[in-house]
Amino acid sequence: MDDTPADRRDLGLATARAFAGDELADGYLARLGQVSPDLADALLTNVYSDVLSRPGLTPRDRELLTLATLIALGGCNDQLRIHVELALNVGTEPQEILETLLQAAAYAGFPRALAAAAIVHDAFAARGLLPGRER
Repeated sequence: MDDTPADRRDLGLATARAFAGDELADGYLARLGQVSPDLADALLTNVYSDVLSRPGLTPRDRELLTLATLIALGGCNDQLRIHVELALNVGTEPQEILETLLQAAAYAGFPRALAAAAIVHDAFAARGLLPGRER
């Protein structure tokens, strides 16, 4: 593959679809493109093509890192909601997401982890993944 903008965009789109599925990726990119086509292209070529398509980490690992980063940043609820879904799409186990919340609480603080937990709750509930209390 050449390193032309069109090739990078195609790789980015293929990677976005691999993470999100065709419908979610295409819908999100279409909505973003209505507001800012340049931002949609930058997302595809910079994030999905140049970073997420790299072979150094699995998609699961990349999504766990993304979740931890978004939790630590705080105020990224829409992106966090999307990436909880993407994490599940690429095979992340619900328990791994819950462990990421605990890890983030220790390093980013409980308020940010608790805000993220509400988003995780909604995503898990929608998929029938809410865990029962085992203790």
